[in-house]
Amino acid sequence: MNDKKHIVIIGAGTAGVMLANKFAKTSDVMVTVVDPAEFHYYQPGFLLYPFNRHSFDEIHKRTSTLLHEHVYLLQQHVTDIAPSK
Repeated sequence: MNDKKHIVIIGAGTAGVMLANKFAKTSDVMVTVVDPAEFHYYQPGFLLYPFNRHSFDEIHKRTSTLLHEHVYLLQQHVTDIAPSK
């Protein structure tokens, strides 16, 4: 029997990625991130991109490469939240 708690994070934005990676470093939880996007865009970088302060590759990364190896990425849309199920 698996005694690990399962944490589900909706959204792989900056906060979702940071939380998932922090939780994944502990051995007593399973972490799943749900986000349909294949790529993560560091939005503050958009302000500096037009002035050549950041390249497109610096603000555009494959979401899966930003997550800890123990985080499961489910690339789907969330349509309903039912915590009692």
